[in-house]
Amino acid sequence: MTSRTTTTMRGTEVRLAGLGHAVAALAMAVWPLVAAIKHRRVLTDLADLDDRMLADIGLTRTDLCDAYAEPLWREPTSLLARRAAERYTTADGPRTP
Repeated sequence: MTSRTTTTMRGTEVRLAGLGHAVAALAMAVWPLVAAIKHRRVLTDLADLDDRMLADIGLTRTDLCDAYAEPLWREPTSLLARRAAERYTTADGPRTP
């Protein structure tokens, strides 16, 4: 009787461990979509700024449109950071605070 109970408990533990792995795999599969939505929300916040404010951070409306045109699986904020950095270094050379 004891060994049978132990077998059942071990079987339950294996099933729960398998369920935990399935949940972890699902979370890892969904996470890129969650991150993409978060990055698109950042773009929406930037789109609410006026052109002068965008220029202050080194961006233009065209940059935002280009970032929106990026595929969903590609992070659009990296494009914006690259564009702002290009403008920062090519305007007058690097600025010192």
